[in-house]
Amino acid sequence: FATENFWDVAGERLLTMGNETGGIEEIWAHPFMAMRDYEVGIRFDYNDTILWLNDERPAIEVNPAFFCRQYKFPRAYLTELIVNDPTEPNGVIHYEYRGVYAAELIIRFKSNLRWMWPYSDRVTGSICHSWNGDLDAFTIRDQSGDLNVMIGGSKKPVTHLSGQFDGFSYHNKDNSFEGIPTGKFQAAGLLCYKLEMNDNLDVVFTASIEGYSNTYAQFTMAIHAPRKVFLNAIQHSRDILTSSLMITTPDADFNLGYRWALLAADRFFVNTPGMGKALVAGYSTTRHGWDGGHKVNGRPGYGWYFGRDAQWSGFALLDYGDFAKVKSQLEFFNKY
Repeated sequence: FATENFWDVAGERLLTMGNETGGIEEIWAHPFMAMRDYEVGIRFDYNDTILWLNDERPAIEVNPAFFCRQYKFPRAYLTELIVNDPTEPNGVIHYEYRGVYAAELIIRFKSNLRWMWPYSDRVTGSICHSWNGDLDAFTIRDQSGDLNVMIGGSKKPVTHLSGQFDGFSYHNKDNSFEGIPTGKFQAAGLLCYKLEMNDNLDVVFTASIEGYSNTYAQFTMAIHAPRKVFLNAIQHSRDILTSSLMITTPDADFNLGYRWALLAADRFFVNTPGMGKALVAGYSTTRHGWDGGHKVNGRPGYGWYFGRDAQWSGFALLDYGDFAKVKSQLEFFNKY
């Protein structure tokens, strides 16, 4: 899909968090951390230097349905659009490259399948990683087979590499990569894609606690129809604004802020398979969040269920008419 399509149309979701300038710091599929340290670099055909997007200064658009960055280079542009499906455990990172020369997109990431605090960072057991040649995607799972992550692109990569690594070293003489071994409990992956002068690429990530078959089915659906994830997100945002109590005042800033508040409240409603659907108390990365006294931080801020917080928030949801979420919240209280 193309970003301009948005202007024509202007559950078990994943949670993506990080810094504005580049990458994604963490991706959670409650109750585990699916991926972390997603970073992207670009290398142009006229030299052997990789420019990592975290070091650039993009133009940024924060939309109710997606997050978009546009990077400008000499005689080249790269647009990155990040969107999560509002109800399914799928996300898409859409790239549009426009330049006068070909380029290569380098993607690196890590995964520790970290169960959320208060569990130990070692309770996951072994981490298994493999390459699916049919879908051109990495699969990462725990030894039980319950926790599964898949990530891959809409085209075949020129390079793919994974292992118990802490990162990757780049050899510019032959444009090759090598994994940096680590004793840390994690796997790392690398994907390199060739970009023509006018090219698009969709990177899809799926994560689920419901086993490999479910993850595989979700990933297959998303990789074959990434634009549907984008359209689902847009429609979901519209539905919230059309089904909720709206307030319009002479203060334009208040009107805009109220609408953003409705959309933000919806994002705190989380489905954890096997537990239920309810409100969590707040989001942050584990770097700034509650570490529970563990060596490896284990919770995205207050991104878990709290009775008091949900009760106060429930009053607000009732006031603007989201009775279905309040009913689910009460059922959640009753269950636990």
